[in-house]
Amino acid sequence: MKRVLAFLAIMLLPLSVMAMSSISDSDLAGVTGQAGVSINVDLNMDLDVNVAAWGDSDGYTVSGTTTAAGWVGVTTLHMNTLRICQRTDLTYSELRLLTIDVGTDSSGVTKVQIGMPTFNITMDSMTANVELGPDNSGVPNLNQTLGTLYLAGLDMALTGYNKTSGTGFVYIYAHNNCGVSIDFANVNIDYLDLDTLSWGDTDGLGSTGYQNCGTHPGYVGLRALNVTSINLNGGITIDVGTNNTSDTSCYYHDIPDHGATFVAIGINDGTTLSIGSISAHVELGATQTLNDGQILGDIYIGGVTATIKDNPSGQPSFVHIFSH
Repeated sequence: MKRVLAFLAIMLLPLSVMAMSSISDSDLAGVTGQAGVSINVDLNMDLDVNVAAWGDSDGYTVSGTTTAAGWVGVTTLHMNTLRICQRTDLTYSELRLLTIDVGTDSSGVTKVQIGMPTFNITMDSMTANVELGPDNSGVPNLNQTLGTLYLAGLDMALTGYNKTSGTGFVYIYAHNNCGVSIDFANVNIDYLDLDTLSWGDTDGLGSTGYQNCGTHPGYVGLRALNVTSINLNGGITIDVGTNNTSDTSCYYHDIPDHGATFVAIGINDGTTLSIGSISAHVELGATQTLNDGQILGDIYIGGVTATIKDNPSGQPSFVHIFSH
């Protein structure tokens, strides 16, 4: 889901340059009648990308310690039959276009405001290698593989924004000198269905793997995934850095040194995620399609509400992602 939304936002974001306008703090949550971009799409496409990466030139800084620059991205990305169009199960008055506005608040922070559309997003399949790497004179050196992502049979319905209540908006702005802050103002997704979602380890368990399966690839994932009534409210920060030190503070002790690149995701205090229900089959497989009958069981979770809090030291909760 997040990958499809991020791809759409990145593809359309340059259009907002044509519609930059000053927006006050009180107006950021509900822009009405000002300059901006409204976009409707009826798109059906295949997509192949050799490399798509996001770089953070100043790395990641916590408690006075700063890493080198880093990149996160995908290689050999292939999307088959990606379709984005307006939902057909809503009335005309319920339909919303994708809107993009840009404004600067009273503290001098410029933000992009994205109004969520009532789009239906479907896709037959997608494959990609997810990778990290250091900076090489402004070009990513994606030399650290996290794994292989595969999904099939995507069907997702976005709820759309509401200007009156100020819900359904995403705000994107800079974090520190170079990094991304993303705020979610009650973003809703009616449902998310996936026939298959799998994560693969192409080099298996390594040369010392159990019972001769060390170097054979393996995949874990979900089939017949159904998620209903998703609501996200709060914010995150995203930084990418390369750890070239032997720093052992609580923020870096989990990151290998000697050039390990990592993604640092900070989660704002009070961020909430609520989900109506989640159901799926949990499976393993020798291939990404998980069709060889290695079923672990079924999962069902109903009425989920997660509220993220700062840790006891007052620092935001965080997630570090890196290769091993």
